[in-house]
Amino acid sequence: MFAFLAAAVFSLSACSDGGGKAGDAGTDTDADTDTDSDADGGSDGGADTDPFFGIVSPEEGFGVLGSVNAVVEVNAMELDEVRFYLDESADAGCVDEPSYFSCFFDLSAEEVGSIHEITAVGLQGGDEVASDSITVERIAAQSDICTDTDSGDEVLVTCLADLLGDELVVGNVGDSYDNRDGDHTSLNTANHPDVTYLHLGYGYEGFGTAPENGDPLAPLIGNASLCVTADAGWCESMVRFMLRYGEPDTFYDLYTGSNFYWFPEHTDHDAEDLAYYMVPFTNCSQGSSGSEMDEVEKWLYALAALRPETKTALEESGLLMPALQMAFRRTRVATDSEYMSSSAHANAFDDVDNAHEMVRMCNLMQPDRLPPMVQLEVIEETWAAGEQEFTTPVAVARHWEGDEGTPRVMTVSAAGSFDAADLPLSYHWVIVRGDPELIRLTPLDELGTEMEIEFQWHAAETIDIGGTDRISTLAVVGAFVHNDVYFSAPAFVTSSTSDDL
Repeated sequence: MFAFLAAAVFSLSACSDGGGKAGDAGTDTDADTDTDSDADGGSDGGADTDPFFGIVSPEEGFGVLGSVNAVVEVNAMELDEVRFYLDESADAGCVDEPSYFSCFFDLSAEEVGSIHEITAVGLQGGDEVASDSITVERIAAQSDICTDTDSGDEVLVTCLADLLGDELVVGNVGDSYDNRDGDHTSLNTANHPDVTYLHLGYGYEGFGTAPENGDPLAPLIGNASLCVTADAGWCESMVRFMLRYGEPDTFYDLYTGSNFYWFPEHTDHDAEDLAYYMVPFTNCSQGSSGSEMDEVEKWLYALAALRPETKTALEESGLLMPALQMAFRRTRVATDSEYMSSSAHANAFDDVDNAHEMVRMCNLMQPDRLPPMVQLEVIEETWAAGEQEFTTPVAVARHWEGDEGTPRVMTVSAAGSFDAADLPLSYHWVIVRGDPELIRLTPLDELGTEMEIEFQWHAAETIDIGGTDRISTLAVVGAFVHNDVYFSAPAFVTSSTSDDL
C-alpha cells in the first residue's frame, strides 16, 4: 500500500502495543455512512451482525497538524478493495486490498484553517457498495510564541525569559551543557543563563559514563569540536571514530536518557561522505571546529520552550531527545513529505535558520500528544557476521565484504515502536538514499510493522547531498511511525560498500 507521499514510501498503520486502537476517538459511525447488505458477497453470514463500513479514525472534525492516517472498519461485509479520496480529487489517494484498510494523507502544505473531506469507498465485484466521509481541519503545527506584532522573530533569549516569568515555558533550570574539548569551543552563556556548564571529560575518554549522563530527568546537550588522528595519519570526526570502536549502544542509551551530543564533521563530509552509517542518536554539523555551536544553542532554546508538564512527560518516557531530533529535522523542510525524504536527513547538517521554528514546534507539544518512538529489531539477515557493523533500536549499519553480486537481505520489525499515550501508530518505510532500482522493500504484514529489505551493491557515485555534490556508496532505508499528531524521529537501516572504514 502506497501513501499519499513521495515515491518509494511504504506507509501502513496499526495500533500501538499499549492497547490503543483505531476507533477509540468515538466517531459517530452512523453519520454519512452508506452500506448495502444485499450486495453480492456483502454479508459474511453473521445473522446477528449488521453490516458496517465507516471511517473510525480520525474522528469527524479532527485537527491535523500535518498528516493523518484514515482508517476504515468493515464488519459483516466482503470487499475487494477500499478506495480513499481527498476533497474533490477524482484519483484515489490509496487503493487498499487487505482486510485492514487505511490511507495516509499529507496535508502539511495546505493552508492553516482549511477544511478537507476524506472519503472512503468500498467495492465488491467492481461496484461501489459502501462509502463514508469525514471532514478534518488543518491546524497550526507550531505555537506563535516569540513573534512580534509585525510577525517577525523576537530575540529568543529575551522572549523565553519573559515567558518563563509568566510560567508559559519550562526554561533551562536543571539542563546542562557538556563541553568535551577543553573550551576549544564554548557556549555563549549570556544566551543560556540558567544552563549548568559542565566539563565531564575530554574527547571520547569516559564518554557517557559520568553521573550527570545517567539521570534522564537532568537533560544534557554536549559537543566536542575535535577530530581523532588515526594510524594512517588522517583526522576523522570523533563520532565516526567512536562508532567504529564500539560506542553505538552508548550513544543510544544517552539518546533515550535525555542526553544528546553534537560534533563537527571536520573532513568526513566534504567531497565524499565517509560515513558508513546514518544515525539519529547524534548529529554532525557541516564544517570544522565551532560549526556545531549554533545547533547546540538551538537545542537548548527548544528545551527551554517546552511546557513544564510536556517536558516531564518526555523525560519520563525516554522521548525528550528523540522529540527534539524530530523537531530539528522537520523544521528544516516545508512539508511532511519532505521530512520523509533525503532533504531532512544527512550525515552532516549545514546551517539552516530554524531556531524559532524548533522553539514554536516544541512549545506546542502537549503531554498527551507527544512524538512517538520508532524501535527496530533485526529478525533475520543474510549479512555475514563480519559485515554487521552495529545494531541498535534506531540504527542498523552493515558493510559489504566481497561477493558484490549477491544481494543482502534483512527482515526488520518495527513492532516495538510505541506512543507514550498509547495512540494508534502508522508505519512508514522510506528509501532515504540510494538507487531505488537496487533497493527492494517488501512488507511482510498488512500493517507494515515488519519489512524485508534487500540491498544490491551500490557503486560509488556523485550525488547531491545537502545541496552539494558528494561521492557516496551509502544506501539508507528510513523507518518512521506516526500517531496522527507527529512523526517520530527516524530510525535507519544502512548498507555501505565503501572501502574506507
